[in-house]
Amino acid sequence: MEINTDFEKMNFHDVSIEDVSRIDSKIIIALSGIFISKEHPSSNGSDLIVQNGVMTLYNVSNEKSLTWLNNGAPVSHETPEYPIDEIMNANFDGSTFHFNGFKEMVPWHEWFIQATSFNLVAFDILETTS
Repeated sequence: MEINTDFEKMNFHDVSIEDVSRIDSKIIIALSGIFISKEHPSSNGSDLIVQNGVMTLYNVSNEKSLTWLNNGAPVSHETPEYPIDEIMNANFDGSTFHFNGFKEMVPWHEWFIQATSFNLVAFDILETTS
């Protein structure tokens, strides 16, 4: 299954990032645990969990990763090449992907990626009830 529309009909809460790589203007992210809502046009009317998948972000023009150490201002992330390994929230507004969550069980990190589109290739899919 491939998904490249309706990002907002997927839920990334507690999704694990297994690997991140970059090739040219693409960021490739190996993920597990993505929830696909039955409202998503690719779901065939069922709630789904993607156990293993690869999401490619295309036409990446910029990225920024931040760490919040306290209630003050964020600082640059120590490992910006792999800033998050557990996603709590994910959004895409059409030009920027925004992920936030944990790295090695430590909160709170944000990852902003300016890109034009995505493609999720789902390898292992389970049907579930919401």
